[in-house]
Amino acid sequence: IGGNEKGEHFLQIKDILPDGPAARDGKLRRGDILVYVNDTNVLGFSHTDVVRIFQS
Repeated sequence: IGGNEKGEHFLQIKDILPDGPAARDGKLRRGDILVYVNDTNVLGFSHTDVVRIFQS
């Protein structure tokens, strides 16, 4: 999942690793906006914080 630390109000999926879990799941697409991750509303979260939620 691509992103940046600019403090945007949302994170948009820029890339999906071909062999990663998101690609295998098939639900996420480039350009999607992340709103919830694991039942957590992530609007306004930094890229780093969202990655931590994915990894937990």
